[in-house]
Amino acid sequence: KMREKMIYVLEGDMHIEVEHMKGELRANDYQHVPAQHRHRFSNTGAAALRYFEFICFDPTAPAIIPPEDTHLVKE
Repeated sequence: KMREKMIYVLEGDMHIEVEHMKGELRANDYQHVPAQHRHRFSNTGAAALRYFEFICFDPTAPAIIPPEDTHLVKE
């Protein structure tokens, strides 16, 4: 299941592609990646690339309840 993401660069240089858009990110830059969008990135600098990837969950999305837990659901 795909989730929205925020990618935040701590150190280094990153080439990022989100669907048909491309660009470069450097330290303190960030990029939103919408759910269902294909994306990839790579280190384009000589130094190590360090980044955070935040996975964003939608609290209003319907919960997926495994069959073994249906007895816990209240209507």
